[in-house]
Amino acid sequence: MHLILADGAKITINSAFLHGMDIRNGGLTIFGQSAGTGELSVTSPNGNGIYVDGGDIVINGGKVSATTTYANAIGISNYNNDIIINDGTVTAVGTYYGIDGKKAVTINGGKVSATYTNGADNGYGIHTGTGQTITLGFRHEDDQIYVDKYGYPLAELI
Repeated sequence: MHLILADGAKITINSAFLHGMDIRNGGLTIFGQSAGTGELSVTSPNGNGIYVDGGDIVINGGKVSATTTYANAIGISNYNNDIIINDGTVTAVGTYYGIDGKKAVTINGGKVSATYTNGADNGYGIHTGTGQTITLGFRHEDDQIYVDKYGYPLAELI
């Protein structure tokens, strides 16, 4: 699924279903337009904020926020593939993990905040599957990455 966040537009999803945004059998690619002011805000009280099973999650700009208040849930979750953030403002708040990629999580720039709210030792801001890596990179002088705790190895900081 390809989603273009038009400058000045806002999509708000407050879901009562299992996940706020639930995509199966394919990936999710989000594009922000040139000013980067388009917004996607997803909230779920019953499961993960954004859940993808079947392809990568790629964020190429815009403002993306995914929050869950459900016990042991994830802000942005990819069940079987990678999560790649190339730019934009991304906020992921989970009760268990902020961002969870069963394969690699790669941040190549933007303003990213990934946090968890359960306060337990087994929660993480960013988590990957066993043997996978987390890569953090900066493209612009104003790029920022805030993560309250990493799960599994931090591969590199570029």
